[in-house]
Amino acid sequence: MAGSRLWVYAVILLALLVGGVYGYTWYSNNDSNNPLSGTSSTNTQTTSQSLKGHVESITKPPSEFSGPTYTREIPELKIIVTLSNSSVKIGETLWMKISLIGENAYSVKKLRINIMNSEGQKVYDTYVWLHHRTLTPGNETPHEETYNIAWKATNHPSANIDITPGNYTIIIKTNINGEEVTVKGIVEVVE
Repeated sequence: MAGSRLWVYAVILLALLVGGVYGYTWYSNNDSNNPLSGTSSTNTQTTSQSLKGHVESITKPPSEFSGPTYTREIPELKIIVTLSNSSVKIGETLWMKISLIGENAYSVKKLRINIMNSEGQKVYDTYVWLHHRTLTPGNETPHEETYNIAWKATNHPSANIDITPGNYTIIIKTNINGEEVTVKGIVEVVE
């Protein structure tokens, strides 16, 4: 039985590495010294992730996010997205701090992140599964969750569109209680 589980994990890992994994989250929960990181579909507990040819090197998120902030609010959920900078150089990493606030913050299980160039072409598209801490009996459901997500401004093989200087639209979507919630923002890509 244990051998068959190991085989399944090996196949999943191989599929992820062959297909490319691009999402990266850093769970902060208001404690920047408590990393829970990994890819969009695994629970790898490391502070950096290296996938040759895809995400060469991702470091910790910056201590200060000085870019613009974009917000969307519906009953019982507010999503606040703050960019690490208002621009990113081609080949470098842009961080997005995503705060979920309200009674439904803990109910958000995944985010879909799309990035479109100025011609409306999708240059990046991924789902990020959110890691929530386990609640023990008697604990209240948290009303605030914060995640940092990285995008490396390079050609994404699934889109196969070169990243060139210009304005890019970041679209972050989630579904909560059957309602789609979308936050949009702009980042400038420079040489």
